[in-house]
Amino acid sequence: MGTASPSGDAEFTGDAPVSAGEIAVDAAPAGNAKWPIRIALVAGVLIAIGAVVTAVLVASGPRADATLPQTGEDASLDVLLLLVATEPHFEVDGATLEQHESFEGWDILSGFNDYGSPCLVAIAPTDEWVRIECTPAPAQLVADTHPFTQPDGPMIRFILDGDTVEAWVYPHAKAQ
Repeated sequence: MGTASPSGDAEFTGDAPVSAGEIAVDAAPAGNAKWPIRIALVAGVLIAIGAVVTAVLVASGPRADATLPQTGEDASLDVLLLLVATEPHFEVDGATLEQHESFEGWDILSGFNDYGSPCLVAIAPTDEWVRIECTPAPAQLVADTHPFTQPDGPMIRFILDGDTVEAWVYPHAKAQ
């Protein structure tokens, strides 16, 4: 039977019901019970702030001036002859070349060389200059153009990114 001691502490044997007034509660004070809630709230606020900061950094980061998808067209015979005549040591496999959208007059193609490395081909608007770069995967494939025909013109960097090519324009930096 449950009996209460004179000090107010309850002795519970499980035989008889005991009223709430007779049971001594051994719980933490109500103020301490709020700590887990406070910790969860602070953690949630910190996660939300981190997500906002990350979103702002990603949104405000540098972006390519253009993204050039593949057009689905194969390289023309003129392009293949130009590659063989100007850059035979790259051994670009003409059967793998895919045309991308052009950018500021530059014809852009991507494919593979005889060693299986991805290649990027940039042909100048006047066909007088060809830039070819082949880089073994997983290295980033970059082809920079130089404004030889336009000394005050910009440099354009083409970066192969999967099936697309990013175009980044760098204005001419004049000597001070």
